[in-house]
Amino acid sequence: MTVDVNVIVICWNALEYTRVTIDSLFAKTDVPFSLTLVDNGSADGTLEYLKSIKTSEYLRSINIIHNDENMGVGYAYNQGLQVSIANNYKFSCFCNNDLFFSQGWLRTLVNAAQSNDNVIAITPLRPSCTTKYSKNITSIKKLLSIAETSNWREELENYMEMPVDNFEDFAKKISQANGSGTEIIKFPNSLSTCVCLVKTDVFAKLGYFADASFPKYGGEDIDMCWTLMKMGYDCAVCHDVYVHHFRGKSIKCLDRNKMLKVSNKILFDKWKAEILSFLLDCKNIDRVLATDNEGEGWLLSQLNKDIDLKRELEDDRKH
Repeated sequence: MTVDVNVIVICWNALEYTRVTIDSLFAKTDVPFSLTLVDNGSADGTLEYLKSIKTSEYLRSINIIHNDENMGVGYAYNQGLQVSIANNYKFSCFCNNDLFFSQGWLRTLVNAAQSNDNVIAITPLRPSCTTKYSKNITSIKKLLSIAETSNWREELENYMEMPVDNFEDFAKKISQANGSGTEIIKFPNSLSTCVCLVKTDVFAKLGYFADASFPKYGGEDIDMCWTLMKMGYDCAVCHDVYVHHFRGKSIKCLDRNKMLKVSNKILFDKWKAEILSFLLDCKNIDRVLATDNEGEGWLLSQLNKDIDLKRELEDDRKH
């Protein structure tokens, strides 16, 4: 099989989780791939570690990009995209540095993407408000219910309620709980780019993966999905594979809420017409904007924390 995938891992400190991500990536990937590592100005030995990485069975090449300071998620992802474009990789897979992969994850995502020409971006199941942990609880609620520890193994085992050695069984359990197949998402829902496979040629035409107008954290992944949808393409979640995301290990020292307020304002200003049109057609706006919404429009309930969407809708109607 030819090398058609560039796996892009962006790093900013959190060295322990970067090691876990890379070790898991090498152990669980069973198709040839290139690896692009973008270090966003880490100060904890991450760059030295990245330079020490040796080849694995399916790894064909390594590219290391180092930024002198943290340029943000979107900037780093765009740097990785340029490597994909320059080398004519059919697929680019964007990854955070706090992941734990399941066996065959990349092959499964590539096969799912190849089976539908209109799917341009696809993600695995991961901890989120739309991924079930069981019939009684979402995976994100389960993740938030466990105590965060300084030990990744203990943290993952507490989440799984079983040893790490049984991760493959756990991943299958999550897939079964959510049903097999590929789910096409609809506006205003979105994918997360903590791990996201895309078809490079579309983004080469677009010119970017993440709009540079967004700050260092937040909003760029939603904007990317909505842009693809507006262009007539599909974004999807593959229910046949699960990748664990430890969440936020590289952004602990950032003022996440402050950054989200800025990015949410940019997102709303850019997509105001589409958001208000969706709300105008809603049968129950209060339910959509409720803080515990985990269904259609759940992203708007999060956006509503910083932007009063009902008031924006009322103001728009007046004009």
